[in-house]
Amino acid sequence: MFPLISKNHSKGYKYIHYFNLSLILTLLICFGAVIIYAVFPNLAIKMLFGSVYLEGAPYLIWFAVFIAIYTLAQLFISFFLSINKTNITYFSLVAVIIQFVGINIFHSSVLEVIKISTLASSFLLIVMVIYFLNEKAHGKIS
Repeated sequence: MFPLISKNHSKGYKYIHYFNLSLILTLLICFGAVIIYAVFPNLAIKMLFGSVYLEGAPYLIWFAVFIAIYTLAQLFISFFLSINKTNITYFSLVAVIIQFVGINIFHSSVLEVIKISTLASSFLLIVMVIYFLNEKAHGKIS
C-alpha cells in the first residue's frame, strides 16, 4: 500500500482506492484470525507452538483482539505517512505513554497487560479514524 499511495499522491493522482482495498483486506484477515482464535484456541496453539503452551489458550482471543486493533491503527499510520501527514506520530507517542504507564500500574496478570495494550491501541485507532474522517471531510484526501 505505502509505495502505491505515495507514488500516486506525489503525482497528484487519486490514491484512496488503495487504502480502501488495504483496509478491507486487513479487516477480513483480522476478523478471520480473531474468529479462529476464539473458536479453536487450543488447536491454534498446538499447531503454532506445540502443546507446551496450552496454558496460554485463555488469553489467545484477547491477544488476537489487541493485535487486530493494533494492526488497523498501524494501517492508518502507514497511510498517513505515505501522504506526508507526519504529525500523526504524536498520537502514536501518546498511545505508547498510555501503554507504558498502564502496564507499570496494572501488571498483576498477563490479561491485565493485554487489556492495557488493547486500550492504548484502541485509543490510537479511534484517533486515527477521527483524523482520517476529518481530513476526508475537508478534501485533503483523494
